[in-house]
Amino acid sequence: MAGLDAEKEEFDLMTLFDHCVLFTTNRIDRKTVPNNMFMYETRDGSQDGHIHELAYRIIVDFFGTVISKEPLLPTDDLDSYSYVSFDAYGFEPCGSMTLQQYADSNLH
Repeated sequence: MAGLDAEKEEFDLMTLFDHCVLFTTNRIDRKTVPNNMFMYETRDGSQDGHIHELAYRIIVDFFGTVISKEPLLPTDDLDSYSYVSFDAYGFEPCGSMTLQQYADSNLH
């Protein structure tokens, strides 16, 4: 499944597991994410408009893509995933940001 180029996208800022991360409802091509960042996909398993799971790859019930400066899952196990409770994430009121703006920022 080919995704969009991360360098050309605008992302929403969100807090996930106490980290400031980028989020988009689009599927992003992993090859376009810089090596010093971490890309994950999210699932809306209940189809209620909320993130329920974070993993390296989501096939069924894809909800969106997360990019972070810090690892959110174990980096040595690409099959790992984490359930996401409603209080584990929130969208930031400061709007959107490009990947380059995020890379240049002090956010993490």
